[in-house]
Amino acid sequence: MTSRDKLRAMVLMWVVAFFISLTLFVGKDMINLGEGVLGFFLFAGLIGGTIAISTSPTAAESVQPREQSFRESVKLKREDTHLIDRLVETMDDDERAALLRRLSAPDEYSVSDDGELRKR
Repeated sequence: MTSRDKLRAMVLMWVVAFFISLTLFVGKDMINLGEGVLGFFLFAGLIGGTIAISTSPTAAESVQPREQSFRESVKLKREDTHLIDRLVETMDDDERAALLRRLSAPDEYSVSDDGELRKR
């Protein structure tokens, strides 16, 4: 939530509370207990909402976890290639040849220059 969105939310809350309080309290000689309790909870919720909105993190602060998750995903991709390298290293020559034949089958898949498997 950006600071502009926070401001909009707080202004909307205060305007709605103002109009509700107008309908509750203006033009009456006496306020009964139910209206007083309702007004108390209205303004207590309004103050609590204002505090919650004003202390919530802004959008600029929430960008950092996304950057961290991006770095972690790149790291995991690098680790995945290490897993494949280790798998190929554990194969014997016959298994490697069978894998190469399977990967370079002309009717279904081909291996590009960078080693990527592509379907034809």
